Order: sequence, then structure tokens, then C-alpha cells
Amino acid sequence: MHIRTVKVPSSSGKVNQYVRLVESYRERGKVKQRVIAHLGRKDVLRALLPKLQRVLRAEPTLEGHQEDQIQIVDASTWGPVLLVRRLFDQLGLWKILKEHLGPSRRLPYADRAFVLLANRLIAPASEHGLAGWLETDFVCDRRGRRFLPRWHRRGRVQVHHRQLDAWYRTLDRLLAAKGAIEVALYEQLRDLFSFQPDLVLYDISSTYFEGAGPKDFAKYGYSRDGKPQNVQVIVGVVMVAGWPIAHHVWAGNRLNHSTVEELIQDLRERFEFARVVFVGDRGMVTQGSLDRGS
Repeated sequence: MHIRTVKVPSSSGKVNQYVRLVESYRERGKVKQRVIAHLGRKDVLRALLPKLQRVLRAEPTLEGHQEDQIQIVDASTWGPVLLVRRLFDQLGLWKILKEHLGPSRRLPYADRAFVLLANRLIAPASEHGLAGWLETDFVCDRRGRRFLPRWHRRGRVQVHHRQLDAWYRTLDRLLAAKGAIEVALYEQLRDLFSFQPDLVLYDISSTYFEGAGPKDFAKYGYSRDGKPQNVQVIVGVVMVAGWPIAHHVWAGNRLNHSTVEELIQDLRERFEFARVVFVGDRGMVTQGSLDRGS
């Protein structure tokens, strides 16, 4: 292979030189040539030649900088948080949370709730673990201000108590508005995907505590985690058309079947379902339909 320069006149009368990579080959005893690649205009390539040489020599490609002068300021992860933000936008969660969590003197509760939710979707951890995650992932509020951890060692606790209090207050707000948020989100999902709820799927699980757990809720019971020595709570999730629309938390010694009547009553009161088709564990089914009341 070899390089060939070809002169090509332009419409303005100017003659430009183009560089081509040409290969010689033999066909029926005759030597012929064919173009392997058009490399571009010669004057443009001449300007790019120093950069091309640095690439071929595996040298730094930032013009005017040596390798020891290049400093990485930040390399935070951004992509997963963008996906969660897009989910918030499409589901209308900003408006729902703003309406039901109420105002805040400083940072809106909706933005704090976004951080908590994003953390549990991307890298589930406690509020202490959340602080470490904020150092590796770029998470910001709707005004572009980045959330950063505040470290302050006090015994075993390394996160500043004010920051922890802010997360805990947000969780308290979410708990208080849980019922209204679930209904508003269900209505948003129903309108977005135009699904007709004709079947409710309901499942129960348990989660245990290493410590004492919440008073009046943490009890000994049948452990699905194989931890009968630990107190636990029972968690039930309601699914419609593949989407979770509600969840409930009961004391750890609550029997599965005793939660069904309470669940159905909740669906009728909050979601205005007239009748329910219930599918629980062991294949238990209650016949009927799931109609949205007027």
C-alpha cells in the first residue's frame, strides 16, 4: 500500500489536493491499483498531523498539556440518576410530592424524597450509607445544586446529625402522606398507560431487625429470611397491571390470611374499587371484577 495525492478542481476554480491510500494488486497477470481509503484534503491533514502522531505514539492528546499537568477534578457517576429523574418527570412525582409533602423552609421535601428514592433504586443503603453514595454519584436538586455529605464523627455515627435529621424528617413526611401519594400515583399510572385494573396481585414478605426495631411493630414470627431469633415486620405489596400501587406494614407476628380483609377494605376506601379479584399465596382466589368506582 502507498499514499497518492490527487488534484481536484473545485467549482470556484481552486485546486485542492486530496490524499488517498492506494493498494496494488495483480489480476490476470496485470498489476492494477485500487483506493482503500480517502483520507481527506492535504491541507487539513497537515494541520492534524501533530495530533495524529501523538495518538500513534500513545502520548496525551490534549494539546499544550503534558501528562503530569492533567488533573482529574471529578468523575462522579451521573447516568443512573438521570434515569430516575426521567422517571420522576414522566410519572408526575414532582407535582405529587410537592402537593402532599408540604413546604419546607430550606430545601423542598420533594427534592429530598428524590434523593432517598434514587439511592434505593441505584444503591440501596441506610441513611448512613446514603452519605457515602453522594460522594460517588452526582445528585442535585431541581435548581442544579449538588447534594453532598456532611461528615462529623460522633462515636459510631460519622454523618452530621443535622443531615441525618433532614433525611428522617423527610421519611416522616412520606409516611404521613403515604395514603394520598399512593392514590395520586395510581391515578397517574392509570392515565399514562390506560390500563383497566381487572386483577389484584398481593404478596407478603418479612424483613428482620438486628436491633430492637420499631415499638409495637417489631415482633417474633414466621421468618422468611431464616432469622427466627430476630424480631421482624410483615410487608405486603399490592400490584395492578404490573405496577405496585400500595403497600402495608404489619407487626411481625401477624398471620398472612388475617391481612386480606384489611387490604380489601383499604382498596375499596382509598382506590374506590367496587369488587376485587384477589390472588394470594397458595393460589387463593376471590372471584369478581376490579372496577373503578365513579
